[in-house]
Amino acid sequence: MELMQSDPLPVTAATSRWQIKWGTPFPLCVQDTVEVRCFGQLDVEIVDQQRFIDCLAASGMQTTVEVAHKVLKAIVAQKLQETAAGLDLADFPEDDGPLTPECMERMLADSSARLQAHLAGIGVALGAFVIMSGSYCYVRPRRPELWAGGEGRGCQAVPLERNFRTPVVSPEALSPLTVSETM
Repeated sequence: MELMQSDPLPVTAATSRWQIKWGTPFPLCVQDTVEVRCFGQLDVEIVDQQRFIDCLAASGMQTTVEVAHKVLKAIVAQKLQETAAGLDLADFPEDDGPLTPECMERMLADSSARLQAHLAGIGVALGAFVIMSGSYCYVRPRRPELWAGGEGRGCQAVPLERNFRTPVVSPEALSPLTVSETM
């Protein structure tokens, strides 16, 4: 394991360019109905080593190449989740299965732009970002009337207490309160 020091290292091809295989460590959620998993490859070049090392030091972790790779993989997963949040359920056919080429292209284009902007801020240039494959599965049926008991598994990064439901309130019930009612 190569240790990165806080002093700027002499720039060599081995220390400034990385090819990293990545995968989503957790399912990406699309409208709390679809879970997406994918993997691919990331090619980056460290253009400002001091800024990148400062970014790693700010995270409070030991600055090794392995930790740097973990940080970069976490950034990829974050940008993919931001992209997945904007996808439409129409991008996913009725059955579970592999991501369609159109869906992967849409995810790739949006995630690449987000990723490139973020990495530039920490001294890293994006050489290539590839989604090699992906799959999805529905966590509950597409039509609400088919949901068993009004609830499905749902996409949740952190488990909530069982049988927790957000109350549905009609707009008419949301009338402004007077000052005496709020006290």
